[in-house]
Amino acid sequence: MIAIGPFTYELRSRDHLKGMEEHKKRYMKKLLERRGKELETTLDSDMRNLEEEARTCYSERVSLSSDEFVEMMLLDACFIVELFRYTALNNGDDRNDPIFRIIWISRKLGRDLLLAQNQLPLFILQKVYDRTTTPGEKDFHGMIFNFFSYVFDQAPAPSTGALNAGEEIEHLLDFIYKNLWIARPNIEQVENGEFTRTARRNTEQVENEQVENEEFIRIRCATELQEAGIKFEKMPETTIEKLPKAPILFEEAKGIMKISELTIDNETESLLRNLTVYEQYKNTPYGPLVSFLDVMDCLINTAKDVKILCESRILTNYLGDEEVVAKMFNRLGVSVCLPPANNYKAMLKNVNKYCDRTCNKWMAHLWHNYFNTPWAIISFFAALVLLVLTAVQTVFSVLAYVK
Repeated sequence: MIAIGPFTYELRSRDHLKGMEEHKKRYMKKLLERRGKELETTLDSDMRNLEEEARTCYSERVSLSSDEFVEMMLLDACFIVELFRYTALNNGDDRNDPIFRIIWISRKLGRDLLLAQNQLPLFILQKVYDRTTTPGEKDFHGMIFNFFSYVFDQAPAPSTGALNAGEEIEHLLDFIYKNLWIARPNIEQVENGEFTRTARRNTEQVENEQVENEEFIRIRCATELQEAGIKFEKMPETTIEKLPKAPILFEEAKGIMKISELTIDNETESLLRNLTVYEQYKNTPYGPLVSFLDVMDCLINTAKDVKILCESRILTNYLGDEEVVAKMFNRLGVSVCLPPANNYKAMLKNVNKYCDRTCNKWMAHLWHNYFNTPWAIISFFAALVLLVLTAVQTVFSVLAYVK
């Protein structure tokens, strides 16, 4: 839908992208007209001063000439900043603007800004924002949150603003990743150093080494866990000041698994794939988001598992079809699942230990083999009532005989 940055520069002349190029120029023109024509000269100078630093941000050599690169950065950055500002001012509700006239267009555009190939260095966007900001405006990070809250049709997540002070942000995808609650590491592991040790293993090392003393831990699907007596609950609403230790928690004493809410729609799979690829590229194949999806892949095998999580309000399913959601998580699991070092290893062990208790195993066996349909349950209670009545009748017969 849109081409941003040098990796997609050659695609801009294609028919399906030409229209958006005109919108980018229109937004840039609005920005310059509002702030004065001399702003273009100032921004052009800024982009030239930042060109060398910006080029080094890309993993591959950028073949664009200096003028092409500067022109590309100026146009794309002005468009993105003005888009964010326009959304903040109008809350995405201006039917006179072609981008916002049909709501799915602006939201699809926002999701395309998170594609790995569509990234600009954040300091480029920050520079354009700093040059064009007015008193009383939101800070740039707040403006980004506002825009993507509109794109994903929800209030900012509990982790909004939860970045560590001074934490460097590379681009928009990095910004969303670092503020995505389910992608934040387990606090207990950060405290004991386990997460940082895991993070040192990069993808190349893992491919060439045998990880010793590690085991591949899996848990049963949601249906089987429920049969074993485990209950599922949505993680309670939280504030920045009071975040839980991890997006998935298991209270072994109560047999309750709490999971952060996740909204599923047409773009969820694409977004999660981009975020997981980015996580594995930047940090470790065992990052917190991959670990979260690994657990979800364990929990979800069939539509029945999805139904359980939807009924627990853990999943909000805008796709409608539970089977489609199950297949989505299974695909994600195949593409990102790697053996050991899952961030939730201790929790997974506790879940399995809970399920292996004798009474829970018996209960699971009973439900799975004998109470697996409503008719079986009805038949059981009917037989139980008949047995009780027969026993009562026998007692009364014996008493009558004794008398």
